[in-house]
Amino acid sequence: MRVIAGKVGGLRLKTLRGLDLRPTMDRVKESIFNVLAPDLAESRALDLFAGSGSLGIEALSRGARQVIFVEKRPEAVVIIKENLSFTGLLSAAQVIRGEALQVIRTLGSEEFDHIFADPPYNRGLALTALTGIARQDLLKLGGTLVLETSKREELPEEIGDLSRYRHLDFGGTRVHFYKRTLMGGKKDDDRRLSRQL
Repeated sequence: MRVIAGKVGGLRLKTLRGLDLRPTMDRVKESIFNVLAPDLAESRALDLFAGSGSLGIEALSRGARQVIFVEKRPEAVVIIKENLSFTGLLSAAQVIRGEALQVIRTLGSEEFDHIFADPPYNRGLALTALTGIARQDLLKLGGTLVLETSKREELPEEIGDLSRYRHLDFGGTRVHFYKRTLMGGKKDDDRRLSRQL
């Protein structure tokens, strides 16, 4: 597994075996970042279910200003930090050890230009993560959520202020692209009120 492009392009990253880690394939990662390329410079990103940190590190290499990595497995957290140190990108990163769906709820005041989420397939975690991200308003207006799932998993076209505008298929994998298209107004007020009840 390697960083594909940018200031540390070509460097190989460490990963873990035997811990249900499923690193995003290079061709999938390249396709994701071809879509995001125009909006990466000086962006702020969140990498959920980060695994070895490959997606967030790719974003940093291509010009993102900061990435927060969230991963619950201690062995994987060590690998993320080692990869960040090896690539010289540690100063632009924050690594949080925790369950992604719980961390989402603690980030309510945060906003990100990009969110990457690559949960374990076929466990209902993709829909739960999508719902939590929409509910917490974690994406900036115009921001993009990249959500990787099995092709067998069904996700809504719209949820809250998030609308799916594209998807890419690679074998048994589907990558969904959601964008935040609304901000403020009665819809936001109603949703925030419902969270307080």
